[in-house]
Amino acid sequence: MICDPQTRAAATDSALVEHLAVAVETAAGTPAPDRARVKEVARAVEYYLDEHGPADFVESECLLRLTSRALTAVGEGRAGRRMYLFGTGMVHPAEWEVRGNDTMWVLDLGRMTVHDSARLELLFFGGLRLVLDSIAHVWDPTAGAGVLGLRRVGAVAADLLGGQPGPRRTARLAREISGACRRRLARIGAARGWTASPEVMNLDLATA
Repeated sequence: MICDPQTRAAATDSALVEHLAVAVETAAGTPAPDRARVKEVARAVEYYLDEHGPADFVESECLLRLTSRALTAVGEGRAGRRMYLFGTGMVHPAEWEVRGNDTMWVLDLGRMTVHDSARLELLFFGGLRLVLDSIAHVWDPTAGAGVLGLRRVGAVAADLLGGQPGPRRTARLAREISGACRRRLARIGAARGWTASPEVMNLDLATA
């Protein structure tokens, strides 16, 4: 897909290339990925769409998937993950503050569920750690102060357990998921020099 990145370079890039470049840099945060590499990826995605994509493809989540995969292909895996997580709304700021100036970042766990024969808690928890590592920079400006809101925790717990696990088993695994987030964020905070650790809130309970 990015075999000849220079073939799409032009004196003036298209609106789509500029849009993708800004979107990648916004989602990636700091440190920002190399600007030339970002433009290379954006041109490659545009070329792919010209060759294979229907008109409505540009506005779909598939565009974000393409861009994320292209970033990973050129060695910008961190930026690719962030592009997908924030671009699809899987991670997004809440529209309200929980207290004071604490901003809540919401993680929709329902989009992480592992299905069918691959339904393994190990896979899910591994993916959860990767997600938290990828979005940790949002708490850097507050040195770790803030809130992580978990959406659809109960539904994901029940899905991971399979069958009809019952409310007690589901609630226990939901608590384990929240606890895993707290422990991971504490480790991230220690590594990044935070003075606080984001509070983890189960939004299923908050809205019940």
